[in-house]
Amino acid sequence: MSVSIPEKGLPNREALWEFLKNHNYRAESAYEAEKAGKKLVFLFYDQESYGDRTYYYCEEDNEVYSNYFSIGD
Repeated sequence: MSVSIPEKGLPNREALWEFLKNHNYRAESAYEAEKAGKKLVFLFYDQESYGDRTYYYCEEDNEVYSNYFSIGD
C-alpha cells in the first residue's frame, strides 16, 4: 500500500491526527528505527509547550515514529 505524503510533510496538526488514525504509532524513536535500517519519510514537526516532536513514516511496516526534543535537554 503506497501512501502519498507531501514533499514537505503534512500541512498541519489536523492532517497529522487524521494520518495517525489510519497508521500505527510506535513508542520506538525514529532514531532507533533508522539505526535498525528503516527508511523514514518526514511527516510533521510539532512545536509543543516544553519541547518539539518530529514525526516520520515508514512505508515498509506502515508505522509512524517520532523524536522528542525537550527544552531542558
